[in-house]
Amino acid sequence: MSINSVETTIQQTLTSLTSDNNVKQALAHLINSNEHIIKQQIKLAETASPPFNEDKRRKLFIKLLTEAGLNNLTIDSEGNVYGYYHHVAGRPTLFFSSSFR
Repeated sequence: MSINSVETTIQQTLTSLTSDNNVKQALAHLINSNEHIIKQQIKLAETASPPFNEDKRRKLFIKLLTEAGLNNLTIDSEGNVYGYYHHVAGRPTLFFSSSFR
């Protein structure tokens, strides 16, 4: 596969995504929630979490994800936290993940 064909495929994918009404709504929500998102990121960053002892930050992250409506939160063996936001079978899935290890 040539670089040009890869670039064309990427451009077609981006065009398709950005023309989808659900994606447009999600992006508008992110833009409108920018101040809240930044406050949450600061709260996480200010939570003391020394290497390999990040339980406090992980618990806060889980609390914030739960408050945001994510469900089926999971912590894997590496300390990654992930969950689903209104997951609907057969529909594309947006995957949120963060590592606290």
